[in-house]
Amino acid sequence: MHPTGFIFIASILESLGRSWLSSKAQASRRSTVASARFQVDRSLGDAQDLFRYSDKKQQGSTLPSKERLEEVEKIIGYTFHNQWMLRLALVHSSAFPVPGAPCSSGISLAWMGDAALNLIVSEQLMAAYCSASMGELTAARSRLVSREMCRRRATELKLNQYLVVGPSIVSDKAGLSDSMIAELFESVLGAVYVDGGLDRAREMYTTLFPLPDSIRQIIRPPVGLKC
Repeated sequence: MHPTGFIFIASILESLGRSWLSSKAQASRRSTVASARFQVDRSLGDAQDLFRYSDKKQQGSTLPSKERLEEVEKIIGYTFHNQWMLRLALVHSSAFPVPGAPCSSGISLAWMGDAALNLIVSEQLMAAYCSASMGELTAARSRLVSREMCRRRATELKLNQYLVVGPSIVSDKAGLSDSMIAELFESVLGAVYVDGGLDRAREMYTTLFPLPDSIRQIIRPPVGLKC
């Protein structure tokens, strides 16, 4: 066979190999996301049962109603396929009538929301300041995903007015802590991510919160370079 024939065959095999590895990687990512959503959904099922139990015990006076959930959906600009996901994000662990109940599900949503937030903000910063140093980008991201910033975001959207807490928090004169309000924002973002995927979470966040001008105190604007 002519040498060019071997080169041609080798290029085809290389292309097929890359395609196979790419498909394997995509399948692995889909499997990981599906597994994470399954874990949350499984906990969500337990939470639904517990919510119904709590409704019965408390005559449904404390849990988020469908109307309240729809109000939050309008605020964040996203309609949930499964509103139970949002309900779980809006109920603090102190409101569960059974100690050690699936409050971990809400914490899981906050954890996933924190991860999604870091990625979304990283994309925002890179798109706007691609010429900035890694140190500047990291410092800017740290500020934008900080607990204090999450608290501000939740307060700006008035999400704290929708958080359901238990009697121990209601009777506390200090009320909601900054940490609780910040975690609420992460939980809602995590709920959007689990319910609709990263694209919907990104769309929700970037629509509500474009990069603030104050970030220029950390990052110098690009000179003569468009990202």
